[in-house]
Amino acid sequence: MPLCREYSVGDIRIAVWEMNETSDELSSLLAPECLAGLPVACSEQRRRERLAVRVLLSRLCGNNACIVYDAAGKPMLECAAGFISISHTRGYALLAHSPELSFGIDVELLSRDASSAARRFMRADDIAALEPVVAKKAILLRWCVCEALFKLVGNVGGTYRDHVFLETPLPLADGTLKVHLRGCGNFPDGDYVAHCIEDDGLLVVCLTP
Repeated sequence: MPLCREYSVGDIRIAVWEMNETSDELSSLLAPECLAGLPVACSEQRRRERLAVRVLLSRLCGNNACIVYDAAGKPMLECAAGFISISHTRGYALLAHSPELSFGIDVELLSRDASSAARRFMRADDIAALEPVVAKKAILLRWCVCEALFKLVGNVGGTYRDHVFLETPLPLADGTLKVHLRGCGNFPDGDYVAHCIEDDGLLVVCLTP
């Protein structure tokens, strides 16, 4: 299956690949230089994910672009300008690129139910305050926002439940949601904006406003 979706948030270009191919089929779509340095994956699924990301990288940044990782495991570009962020969900790989903006991104299928894990990243009173008709979606949205924020600012030690605050449980009419990080030790307090795109899945881009 070729590229299935493209989106943009400001100068951030986002590309999504539906992974129906084998790893060999994905490899055949890439120039040899795009395969150089590809980490050895422990499973076919992981290799397919990494190859699909390389296909998207080639599309957005050219064949000379390479992905390297910093000490915290955050992906960075080598031999190309700008910033990238990567996400996967069942059957899909996503890569986004901006020439100037640092950002984080996450994608999940709308069918995913994160309610059973909600207490790990939401306060009990916040869960109780959700209207039942929107609770499932609001919980999944917060999960995506926390994952995207993690990719932007780094690992805050699993304290999203107590230190990440959303001004509203669902996005405004323009798809944006204000996000605040407060009282998180070594991480300074900060204000962010999440851009939420709902299509076949839920896609969240988090950046500094």
